[in-house]
Amino acid sequence: MRQKKPKISSLFFSVPDKAQPHVSHPASGSHLQSGMLPALAIFIAISTSALAQSIFETRFNDTTDLKLQNGARLTVTGDGVSGQLGDKAYSADISTAPKASALITGGPGPISGVDEFTITVWYKPKAGQAGPVELFNAFGTLLIWEPDKNYWTLRVEARPLNPATKMYWFFTGKPPTGSWITPGEWTFIAMVWKKSDKAVSFYRGGKIDQVADIHVATRPDEVESLAEPQVPKRMIGNDPLRPERAFNGEIDDFRMFSKALEKDDLEKIRAADVKNEATSLP
Repeated sequence: MRQKKPKISSLFFSVPDKAQPHVSHPASGSHLQSGMLPALAIFIAISTSALAQSIFETRFNDTTDLKLQNGARLTVTGDGVSGQLGDKAYSADISTAPKASALITGGPGPISGVDEFTITVWYKPKAGQAGPVELFNAFGTLLIWEPDKNYWTLRVEARPLNPATKMYWFFTGKPPTGSWITPGEWTFIAMVWKKSDKAVSFYRGGKIDQVADIHVATRPDEVESLAEPQVPKRMIGNDPLRPERAFNGEIDDFRMFSKALEKDDLEKIRAADVKNEATSLP
């Protein structure tokens, strides 16, 4: 019997001598802070043997925590990263649905006080994908793939202390050869931001290729902690207000952690996704 993919729920718990992110629960509006552990806010993430500080996860196997609109759809079973029964992905076709969008309706309330995070996602573009392409705009982050320029761009919504700095962007730059992605193939993408390092580390993998470092982007800016507005924008894939950034292909297994994961942790996630298995994180 094939193992069903686990669902990661919101998890924030107290770590000594370190400030914890604040999160407003959408149902009650209460705030979870360091040392406050309401029973309903504690979940086992990834597996029963590990606790990971997960902000949000969607595997796209159903529409739980999502609202598909404007022609967005889930693929048929078996079209997700693993190719196994029950594994689906989020698909959009710009020829028929240029404004297709997947709104995130689940997850915690507006997050704040985040000083580091990790985001992982799988992307399989169709041939001829124009750019720039918006893969997600959620939880105070925005990822854009620019096929014409052949690099990734990540915006972090951490307010710069210098008012002259309007946007807080990080770029991968071009690869030494070829492209960071291949049309028609699944690519695993991971980004790790640490406020203290003033840097984003970009990683890449595939169904066969293990996770590898591709670039560390740094900025000298001093910034506040990452925080969402009270009415946050949370969208994966196409933004109906920006059809010129529509993605044409499939996205799978989006996750965000309020923790800077190590390369070995990212490889565990990648390898587990390929096999449609659970994994453990520290």
